[in-house]
Formats: sequence, structure tokens, C-alpha cells
Amino acid sequence: MNISTERLELVLERLKNLAENGPRRKSFGICSNIELWTDEVELLVSDWEHFSGDPEYPVPSMCGRIDGCMYHSCADEETLWDRDTTYGQMRWDLLHHMIKTAESIYEQQRTNPAFSESAA
Repeated sequence: MNISTERLELVLERLKNLAENGPRRKSFGICSNIELWTDEVELLVSDWEHFSGDPEYPVPSMCGRIDGCMYHSCADEETLWDRDTTYGQMRWDLLHHMIKTAESIYEQQRTNPAFSESAA
């Protein structure tokens, strides 16, 4: 799956805004805060060294719990983004990885017209 250049610009802007300003909704993850679709997530997170393997819950639980259960537990406690927890730190790390990946794809699309056309 590729992302069109126009969509990628929007996603990149939203990712950077989230990194700079933090989440508007602390009980929601990256995707829900910036309205990112699952197939786009997979493209941006699949090579992250900690990727859980599940694009719906890309941050692994780190404690043997099912990734989705960990997400919902932290969402209820509003600790998804807590930098004092390993789980919260991982979410911030993932966010920065997604920005770097999106920037790399954007640069490829900008400099290689054939790459850009295949993304449309």
C-alpha cells in the first residue's frame, strides 16, 4: 500500500503536530488522534523495531498481556502517553519513527516521479 503525496503531506503534518503539542485526547492512541487508517499505519510502523505485528495495536504490551488489553487498560487510566512508563515511552518512540518513515517516503515521492505515480 502506498500513500498519495497529498495524503502523506496531511499525515506528516498531523504526526508532527502530535509530537509537538501532545495528544488532544490522552485516552486515544496515535491513529485516533490524527485519523490515520490501518493500512497507512502498517506502512509507517511495519519496520519499527518494537512493532507488535498488529497495526491496530502497534505498541507491544511489554508485560505479557495481549496488546489490545494493555492499550485499553492504559486508555482507561489515561497513561497511554505517560513518558514515565515504558509503555508511554514506546508510544512516543513509535510516533517519532512514524514521522521519520513518512518523511522518507515523502522525499522518495518528491524526487522520484515513478514512485509518486505508483502511490496515487
